[in-house]
Amino acid sequence: MPARENKDHRTISRPALLRNFVLQIPFDSDPITNSVDDHSRRLAPGVTTITDSLMLLDQGRVIWRGPATGWETSKALIAEQAGITEPIAERDCGGMLLTPGLVDCHTHMVFGGSRANEFERRLAGESYAAIAASGGGIRSTVAATRALSDAAMAKLTRQRLAHWLDQGVTTIEIKSGYGLSVAEETRILGIARKCAADFPGRVFTTLLGAHAIPV
Repeated sequence: MPARENKDHRTISRPALLRNFVLQIPFDSDPITNSVDDHSRRLAPGVTTITDSLMLLDQGRVIWRGPATGWETSKALIAEQAGITEPIAERDCGGMLLTPGLVDCHTHMVFGGSRANEFERRLAGESYAAIAASGGGIRSTVAATRALSDAAMAKLTRQRLAHWLDQGVTTIEIKSGYGLSVAEETRILGIARKCAADFPGRVFTTLLGAHAIPV
């Protein structure tokens, strides 16, 4: 089934000027400055490190980026050209790296239980087939998932989404697959979409109805 996107993701909707951040881009691709010192080249070969820069955002889009020294003399013209009439709030990024959000295009975030012990068994040489035959594998996660209430599952999913966001992931695809019945797969997708509504990024949900032979 084609992925379905959560349309309710939040962005910086009001004009905001970001300052005090670090930006890294490929050498010679920056139209504003191509001057790179030797120290930057040693730290990140092939990458320009820029620290004296500002960035203007509005409605989730980058409107302008340029040197801090040029903002005061050109901000009125930049705002006019962008159609910005509201006051522009300033945000100090605390010297952090400013980077596009990461994309995780394959997750099964709505599930119960844990199969961490199976990693040890695999490292010890046991096959997945042997682990599954002893009650482990995908079917053990299916059983744990079916046993969880909607509220418990949603709590776990929100915790996982928050962890992904802390790691810089802002676009996530969530597959079902641990239900293996129409009712359970539908429940998993419903929980994923409910949690996605609270996530300040983009979430796509996908039906994976035959993660294993349905039972």
